[in-house]
Order: sequence, then C-alpha cells, then structure tokens
Amino acid sequence: LAASILVLFHRLPAVSSRNIEKIVTKVLEIEQALLIEAGSPLREPLLKFLIQFPSETLGVFMSTSHGGMEQWCRYLEYVVRHPLSDSIRDELENCGDRLYYMLTDACPNFATSHRDQLHFFALRLVLLITRNNSTWLGRQDNLLLTIRNLWNSEEFHKTHHKCDSVEYSHWKIPRMVVSILLSYFKSNPNDISLLFELMKAFIGRFIPEFQFLREFLGETVAKSYSPEWKRQAFSDFVLLFEDVSVEQELKANILQYIIIPSFSASFERGEGDLLISNMPTPDIESPNNIVSVFINRVMNPDD
Repeated sequence: LAASILVLFHRLPAVSSRNIEKIVTKVLEIEQALLIEAGSPLREPLLKFLIQFPSETLGVFMSTSHGGMEQWCRYLEYVVRHPLSDSIRDELENCGDRLYYMLTDACPNFATSHRDQLHFFALRLVLLITRNNSTWLGRQDNLLLTIRNLWNSEEFHKTHHKCDSVEYSHWKIPRMVVSILLSYFKSNPNDISLLFELMKAFIGRFIPEFQFLREFLGETVAKSYSPEWKRQAFSDFVLLFEDVSVEQELKANILQYIIIPSFSASFERGEGDLLISNMPTPDIESPNNIVSVFINRVMNPDD
C-alpha cells in the first residue's frame, strides 16, 4: 500500500519539493523498522518522485545533518546509480563546491563519527561522478587539491595502515581516493607527479588492494604511453630522486612500477633509440641521453 501511494506522488502536481525531507524520512524509517532496506519496494517509487527535483533532492541529502547518516547516504548512492537518474547525475556535477565543503570542516560541532561519515559520503559521490565523467574533476580545482592533499597526508596513511580507529565501512577509503585520482590522471597524463604520488599505495599495508592500479601501470602506461612521455617521466624521477626529503621507498616504487616496466616495454617494441635520446646520435653521451643521466645522477650522483 505504501509503495502504491508513493507511485502517485510524482504524478501529483500538489506534491512539491518542500515535501522531500518529510517523505524521505518516513520512507527510510519504514525500511529500517521492517528491515527491508536492500530489497525495499519503496525505493523506486520514491526515486521517481525525487528525480523531478534534482537540485532540491541533493540539497537535502548533502546537508551536513543528513550527509552524515549512513542510511541516507546509501539511498542517495542507489539513486545516483539508477538508470532513471540522469537529472540527479547531471545536477550532482554542479555540486563541486558543496562536495569540497563536505570534505573540509563542514560540521565542526558534530561528533567525529558524523564528520567521518560526511567525508566518506563526499568521496563516494566524487567517485561516482568521475566514473560517469572522467574529465569532471579537472574542472574542480579546490576539490582536486583537497583530495590530493588528503592522499599525501602522513596522518591519512598512518590512520588507514592501522585501521584501529576506522569504521570497517570506511576501510575502502584509500582505494576510493586512489580510484578518484587515477581517473583524473587518465584524462591528464602529463601530471606525472600525481602518478608518482599514487605509488604510495604500495607503501605499508592497506586493507583494500590496488590491483587495478598495478594493471593500469603495466598494461596502459608501460605498453601504450609514448617514448616522449616516458622520457619526461624519467626526467621527473631524476629530480625527485635528488630530493632528500622524499622517502626512499617511494623512489623505489616509482622505479619498480613505472620507470622499469615502461622502459622494458619500449625496448621490446624497438623504441630504444627514441627512448634513450631525442638526439640523432643516441650513443653519444649528453645531458639529453637518459643512460648518461642515469649513470651520472642516479648511480653516481657524487662523482
């Protein structure tokens, strides 16, 4: 009966966006009371009502009060993923500033668990957007910088290596962050420093795995990126190698997962001369010859 009533809502002009919060609250209360959330017959009828008001719907769900509530977050994710929700997905792409706000100190007066859930929810939404539109994050400067700083935070890595203070549902956050940043990199491959930063995924022990990152490095970067890109990556690596503030394990991972596989793939394809030097005589020692650079600046930097 409740589902039948909900079906009528999106057909009644008298039911306006002002009713969104009340209707959603009641539906979620019913689902929780009956323990039917996953297969609830109320979900799609409610969705058909909400997609008529995409801006208002996101305003309610992404508020600091509801955005920190797991059940509300799960339902909005269901909505965003649904084939009928083009209007919601389109509007969500206009919410970059709101997502940035959610990832920063949006609710300092709430409990830590509420803030953590709000941050998790924001990352989930960013991930869903980037899966649908890989170029979107490149237009969200503040949001991109915030997520990148989060990944490069020493505290972030310490927290997620131990996980003793992290809710089990949030254990996947490192994988989500890497997925988001990798999606951005795929559209911006000249941001080589970002790819280097992602090699931190292989330092220490995270609970989620990063096989998708390994496959991208081995199949896409190594086998399809140009010799010019690989030369630039090597040049950037040399500069990073000379930076004493960068941890040795990160340098080793860049060599292991990016430089060596990329060079090996190019040599196998007969691109050795293009890779070694952009000069017509690659066998002559020069600053443009990567063999010379490797010997003089990596193997024997003090000579």
